[in-house]
Amino acid sequence: MALEIKLSHSKTNKIKVTLTNKYAYSIKLLKWNTPFDAIVLNCFDIKLQDEEPCKYKGPYAKRIFKKTKSTIEIKSKESITQEINLSDFYHLNAEALYSVSLKYNDVLVIKGEKKSKLDDFKPIKLKSNIVKAHLYPTNRINKYFNKINNNTIPNKKRIKTIDAIPSCPPNNICYLSYNDGGECYRTKYLSFPRIYPNNNSQTYILKNDYLNLNKKEILKKIKIKNDSLYKKWFGVYNNTRSSHVKKVINGIFSNRICKNFEMFITNTNCEDDTIAWFWPSPDINEYYHRLGVCYKNYFKLKSNGFNSKPGTLAHELSHGYGKTNSNLKEIYGIKNCQNLARKTPEYAIRNADNYQYFLEEYLNF
Repeated sequence: MALEIKLSHSKTNKIKVTLTNKYAYSIKLLKWNTPFDAIVLNCFDIKLQDEEPCKYKGPYAKRIFKKTKSTIEIKSKESITQEINLSDFYHLNAEALYSVSLKYNDVLVIKGEKKSKLDDFKPIKLKSNIVKAHLYPTNRINKYFNKINNNTIPNKKRIKTIDAIPSCPPNNICYLSYNDGGECYRTKYLSFPRIYPNNNSQTYILKNDYLNLNKKEILKKIKIKNDSLYKKWFGVYNNTRSSHVKKVINGIFSNRICKNFEMFITNTNCEDDTIAWFWPSPDINEYYHRLGVCYKNYFKLKSNGFNSKPGTLAHELSHGYGKTNSNLKEIYGIKNCQNLARKTPEYAIRNADNYQYFLEEYLNF
C-alpha cells in the first residue's frame, strides 16, 4: 500500500505515530479522525488480550473545513510523526501489556496539490501495525479536561443535581443547580446550565441559543416517522433504527431536566477549524460534563438554517447524552451525511452531524 502508518511505544503511556507517503506525488491528508488531529483522538483500539477496547474519554468536536488548517501536505516519499499520550484520552484500567492499533484502516486524502473542498477527499486504505505497549493505569483524565478555563470557574464545591423534572414555577432545586436558575415555558421547565464567563454579551447570545434549541423542541414536538426527511438524514426506515433515532434525540434534550453540565466560551481546545466541543466527565463520581464554544468560529454562525448555532449545540449534546460517534469516526458536511444515510443508515443514526442537519431542517431554526 502507498500509505503506511507505523506505531511504536516511545515513553510511559505514549505512542509514536509515523505516516509515510509512498506515492510518487504529494498528498493532502485530512487530519480529522487520525492521530494527527490536535483535538479529537478517538482513533485507537487499546486492548488487554480478548477484553473490550479501553474507553475513549476525550472530547468530541464540531468542525469547519479550512484547507490550510484541516489538512497536512505530505510530499512524495516523506513522513510525518506525532507522539500521543494515551493517558490524556483513554481510560486505562490496569498496569499491563496492551495491544495498541488504529481503529480505522483508512484516511481521507486528495492526491496531488490541487485546491480542495471537504467533499473532494477520498478514502485511501492504510497499511498499519499493532504494537505491544506496557501502559500504566489512569484513574481520571485531568491534564486537559481540568485546564479548561480553570481561572473562570468559581472556587466552590459543585452541587450535585437531581435528575427530575421540577414543577412550574421554578423551584429551588434547579436554581441551586444552575447559576442562572431557569424559566417555565408553557408546562415545561427550562434550566440554564452554568456558563463561563458569565459577564458579557456573548454569554447572553449563547444562553439564548440554548433556549432556542430547547424551546423549539417543546413548541414543535418531534415525531420520528417514515417520511422523506427521515430518509434524507437517516436512510431507509425500520423500527430498530427509528427507535435508536428517538433515543438519541431524547438524549439531546434531556439536559433541560436538571442534568448538570457546564458551558464555556473559550479558546481552549479550539483549533482554527473547530467550532465547538463536548467533553464528557472522565470521572464517574463527578456528574458534570463540559461543552465549549470557540470564540473564533461559533459566534460567526447564523441563528437559523444549516450549520446554525442551536444546531451546533444539538450536535455536541448528541455526543454527551445520545452517545453518537462513541466508537465510530465522525463524518462531517451536508453532502457526506446524506451519502452516509443512503449507503450505510446503521452508521448515519450514530453520527452527530446527521442529527444536527435533521433537527435544523425539522425545527427550522
